[in-house]
Amino acid sequence: MWTSNNSLTLRQIYEYFSGQNVVQIKREGYEEPLPIPSVEGSTIDTAITEAVKQGNLCLTSGEACFFAEDLPNGILTEDAQLQPPPASLSINDVLPENLPAAWSDGTTTALAIAQALIQKIGQPLPWKIARDAIEGAFRAHRFQLTSDSQVWPCDYSKSAGVKFQLPQPTQPTPFTAPPSQQPSVTQPSASENLSSTYRINVSVAQPQSNTQVAAAYLETHQLQDLAEKISAIKNAAAGIDLKFKVQLELGGESAPSNEVISRINEILQDISENLELKAPHFGRQ
Repeated sequence: MWTSNNSLTLRQIYEYFSGQNVVQIKREGYEEPLPIPSVEGSTIDTAITEAVKQGNLCLTSGEACFFAEDLPNGILTEDAQLQPPPASLSINDVLPENLPAAWSDGTTTALAIAQALIQKIGQPLPWKIARDAIEGAFRAHRFQLTSDSQVWPCDYSKSAGVKFQLPQPTQPTPFTAPPSQQPSVTQPSASENLSSTYRINVSVAQPQSNTQVAAAYLETHQLQDLAEKISAIKNAAAGIDLKFKVQLELGGESAPSNEVISRINEILQDISENLELKAPHFGRQ
C-alpha cells in the first residue's frame, strides 16, 4: 500500500481491504494475482489504534497529530492520514537560539514551544516528540520551571500552564549561627530570586567549634543533583557525624494561600512528619 509519498489515508486502507482488490505478486519471470481478503472497518480501526498507541504509526487528522498515545473517539475518519513514526528532536531544537518564536524575555511555555516547532517544521507534530525534546532540555538544566508553573511533565491539554525560564543565577547565603538554641529565620534580601529555590540549613543551633556547615539557596535542579550525590557525600564522610536539615521557604511579596500551604504540607508529610510549613516567629514573645 505504501507509496513514495510515505503517507496513507484511511480511505485508501479501507478500499485496499474491501474484498475487491487484487495485487500482482512478482515471481520469477511472471506475475501472480493475489486477491486481498475483505476486512471489517472496525477491525481495521482497532489495528490502527493499537499501532498508533504502540508507536508503530503516526496519525494526522487536520491540525491534530497522534503518536504513542491513545486516540480520541471520532478521530478515525476517512481523511485521516497515517505516516511512519516521526524522527525525534534534539534538546537544542527547543532552546531560544534555535526556536526564538517560542521565547520572550527568557521565558516560554510548553505549549508555545510545541506550536513554534510545528510552525518551523511546517506540518503537524505529535505532542510526544515535542515533550521528549522539552524534557531532555529540562533534565539537562537548559531551562527551569518558573515559580507559578504547573506540574511538568504533563499532557498537551495542560501545556499552556507549564512555564519555563532560562537558568537564573543563585546567590549563596552565608550561614550565620544563631545566638541561642531557639530557631531563627533569616529573611532574604529583595534582590534574591526565590522563584523555585529551597534553602538547606544543616543546623539551627549553635554548631560546635569543630563542625563545618554548608548552606545555600538551591535551584530545583540543584536540589535534585544534591539528592543524587547523597551516597557519595556519606561515603566521603565515613566515620564522621553527618546530618542534613532542610528548610523550605514559601512566599515573597504576597503570602501563599491556605490552600497552597495545605497542599504542600500534605506532600511533605509523606516524606517526614516533622516537615511542615509554618509561619515564622520573628522574636515575638
